[in-house]
Amino acid sequence: MASAFRSGTDCAAWGELETLAHRLGATPTRELFARDPRRFAHFSLQAAGLVFDYSRQRIDAPALDALLALAEQLDLRTRIEAMFSGQLINTTEGRAVLHTALRRSGQTPLMLDGTDVNALVQRERERVLGFAEDVRQGRIRSSAEQPFTLVVNIGIGGSDLARRWRSRLSEPIRRARPASPSFPTLMAAP
Repeated sequence: MASAFRSGTDCAAWGELETLAHRLGATPTRELFARDPRRFAHFSLQAAGLVFDYSRQRIDAPALDALLALAEQLDLRTRIEAMFSGQLINTTEGRAVLHTALRRSGQTPLMLDGTDVNALVQRERERVLGFAEDVRQGRIRSSAEQPFTLVVNIGIGGSDLARRWRSRLSEPIRRARPASPSFPTLMAAP
């Protein structure tokens, strides 16, 4: 199925977006707000208690329409469904992109080659949570038999923000059993 997907640069909307990007790139955001006093209402979304504000980006109604046209021309819905259903869409490695399994909730199976990947993820989550609880309760200690007081979470690039959010959300746990988080981040070179 992956080989049937076309490149965005092959779509008519791509050329239109290039033209619009050139025009909008020369337009200050302040000017876009001056043209449209309701810009925030037109270029923001709210869902699940979160606000996605893209009003401060260089976008206008024609650019948004062209982005939506590109999504339609690429059959983006089908691509998303293929990703979440475990189809082989990573054409470079010839496999599914299973990071989506980490974000699934519930017990709906995600079958890949006869294996329920969702069940594997759930078991691993339980194992990691058990380990974390054993560390918090002092059942797992350092080689000097001392409780851990420093958590070093090393990730790559974009994962940095998620780790910081998790740290903030776990603040009540850290107050109960003090440990200082540290967030070194490896930035990948372009």
